[in-house]
Amino acid sequence: MGLFGSKKKCVVCGVGDAKHKIANKEEICKTCTSRLRVNIFSLKKLTSREIKEFLCDLDSFTVTKSVSFYLEVDEKNKNKAVFSSNIRNINVSFDKANKLGYYYYITTSGFDKNIPAQVSNGLEIIKTFYDKNGREITEGKQGDEVTVSLKIRQLGNMKGKNVITAVTDLLPGGTEILSGPNVSKVYEYHEFREDRAIIYLNIPENYSGTVTYKIKLLSSGTFTVPPSYAESLYNRDINATGNSFTFIINEAE
Repeated sequence: MGLFGSKKKCVVCGVGDAKHKIANKEEICKTCTSRLRVNIFSLKKLTSREIKEFLCDLDSFTVTKSVSFYLEVDEKNKNKAVFSSNIRNINVSFDKANKLGYYYYITTSGFDKNIPAQVSNGLEIIKTFYDKNGREITEGKQGDEVTVSLKIRQLGNMKGKNVITAVTDLLPGGTEILSGPNVSKVYEYHEFREDRAIIYLNIPENYSGTVTYKIKLLSSGTFTVPPSYAESLYNRDINATGNSFTFIINEAE
């Protein structure tokens, strides 16, 4: 294109200035590319018509043979797409001629807008906060050290087998982990992150025990303590969602 030549229009929307070439030498604009939410864009099998169909279906993320696609995000992961949080349904259909089948997985992050209900499916978990004197508390003040107690029970029907379990305990706002965990012989491994404690346990049948660790109260305010979640690593039908409660952190005197 010459210096004074007209800019090429996007073959998808027909409006935007084409910025990205695809395999069949048609071009697509930055806006349409951003709708696919990828950094490096490479469509190797699609015509412009099929791209349009894909963009129209993006809100429901419907993937069919006619709009199968290849997304190149980086050199390490060449088959990855990020879709909108507005999506409510994901429908996937495949070319039945491929006898080997297809595989996909979805990774999510964040937190629930609504507090999940308590659930006990083979496990039970209950969270309690205690002060330095061992008294159960629902409020404290800035600078206090608080013991988080997770009481865990295995509810039987495991035919004598142990349950390798991951316990994820999200912290309330305004706190940080100090030390721990303290747990009996069922302990396997733990990982403390900025916003959560992840503790792995080898739980025998009919087990009842307690895991504790310490947090420090940093910021004043009223916070919702998220429920703990426990799940078997090898049988996801065995899981538990714990209790939630409100905790108040008062300003230091």
